[in-house]
Amino acid sequence: MKMGTLREKAIEETTEEAVICSTENLTEAEREYHERAVQIVKRVLEGVEHKEQLFMSDYRAKVVQKVAQEFGVTPTTVKKYLLAFWKRGQHFGVLVPNFKKCGGKYKERKAGERKRGRPRSDGKTGMNVDERVKKIFKTALNRYYYGPKNLRLQDVYELMLKDFFSDTIQTQDGEEIKVLQDKYPTIYQFRYWFKKENNVKKEVSKRLGEEVYQQRYRPITGNATQDAGLGPATLWQVDSTIFDVYLVSSLNRNLIIGRPILYVVVDIFSHLIVGIHVSLENFNSYSGVMMALFNSMTSKQKFCQKYGVNIRSDEWDVACIPQRILADRGELNNTFIESAIENLGITIQNNPPYRPDYKGHVEKMFDMIKSSIDSVVDGVFDSKRENQRSSRKDWRLEANLTVQEFTKIVIQSVIHYNNHHVLSNYVLTKEMLEAGVQKIPRRIWEYGINNQKGVLRTLHEDVVKFYLLPSAEAVVTPKGVMYKNMAYVSDFCYEHNWFGEARTKGHWKVRIWYDPTDLGQIYTLHNEKPQPLYLVEHFHHLNEKTIYEIEQTMEEVKKQEKT
Repeated sequence: MKMGTLREKAIEETTEEAVICSTENLTEAEREYHERAVQIVKRVLEGVEHKEQLFMSDYRAKVVQKVAQEFGVTPTTVKKYLLAFWKRGQHFGVLVPNFKKCGGKYKERKAGERKRGRPRSDGKTGMNVDERVKKIFKTALNRYYYGPKNLRLQDVYELMLKDFFSDTIQTQDGEEIKVLQDKYPTIYQFRYWFKKENNVKKEVSKRLGEEVYQQRYRPITGNATQDAGLGPATLWQVDSTIFDVYLVSSLNRNLIIGRPILYVVVDIFSHLIVGIHVSLENFNSYSGVMMALFNSMTSKQKFCQKYGVNIRSDEWDVACIPQRILADRGELNNTFIESAIENLGITIQNNPPYRPDYKGHVEKMFDMIKSSIDSVVDGVFDSKRENQRSSRKDWRLEANLTVQEFTKIVIQSVIHYNNHHVLSNYVLTKEMLEAGVQKIPRRIWEYGINNQKGVLRTLHEDVVKFYLLPSAEAVVTPKGVMYKNMAYVSDFCYEHNWFGEARTKGHWKVRIWYDPTDLGQIYTLHNEKPQPLYLVEHFHHLNEKTIYEIEQTMEEVKKQEKT
């Protein structure tokens, strides 16, 4: 035998002996077994004058027989202990039992004529569970257990005995009754095979519904970032949340206009917030989604300046077209939205049903943004607690922020998140670790732009406006293009004598596009080119006002006129 083989064998035996000789973690049964085996071997060794006599069968047989009678065991048991003691180094530690290897764990026993296991306490012979009986178990479970009635396993067992292990007999009165057969499986056998063969997905889905399984019991391997594929702008997510605070109109701060809804677009690869939009509750969601997407695909410096926030170009340098957009099944379930997005060369990917966890990144961002805003905004309330109270405080009386002021706070929170927030649960790739990438959205985005595959696709802002801005019908009149009872004019209209023709030929409708956050300017399309129209001079006080404020103000004016 080679020296290397001898050394490996010696190490193996030493390791095995070290494990076997350890008696610190033995159970009470293992300790008793070990102590008894040690006593038996010691008594055998003491039974001869010279140890060499034990190697002679005549001397050894007499000693083994005597010790077996003394301890009440068979000679075979004594020989087993003695041989183990000799073969493994003549150390008493080798007599420690290894009960873990007993019993044939995970091995299924073959069913024969003889009943396996201990005899039943009721004196009945019982029966083995063979393939036929297991098939009956499955049939009973599919028939009674896997269903919306949510029957107990005990009830299913009793129904199974009635269907498959009962005989029908007639009484003296001619009545038919069910009588159990002599041999039938016990409830313990039924439970054992149920636990062994049961499928958790099937059980929960059939008994509680697919929704419950997907939300509480499904495997959660992998992470959503893997869906981002090639890198930045591969997959964006859209979601929205409503804030527990009321806003006022910038035209009249005594007028409450509603609670803000924040729409957010997030890049899955980097978790960078690429676009936002603040709308108001009860306003159509499709407009909010479109404006958030429009913001994500256009310049952020211009957008931030509009709300009095000055940023460097590298602080929020995102103005590109994504490959795919992921949203709830309801948010993009609109024919106009689908056609608009598809015309930009974007694929829409809806969440599967009952899977809100697909947008876990966005939900965490909402929590972070809400916590940062709640600390600086007046009149914030807990909507869940408020709904549980019989007499509630009117939090609307503390409202003091306009849509523009609230949007400014949101922008500042987003800038901080993108540039400073550490993504504790983000898993960096091997290449990112080697490059020393920080787990900050902006840093991950920059790394992806410089190192990942794919090229960012951009379009002119006018093209994006045409496809993503909400549209409506306006009326051309002698006083201007009327929309929301406001008049718009432009050089284009004067050049084509729109208002003169409207006076002589009558009014007509025209399709316009508008920004809900600023109705000071709208657009119409001529030869596939957007043509801007501006408010006439006596409506200039409505410049940079949102559609929500203007509508609320007009409704308030109508109420005053009626009174």
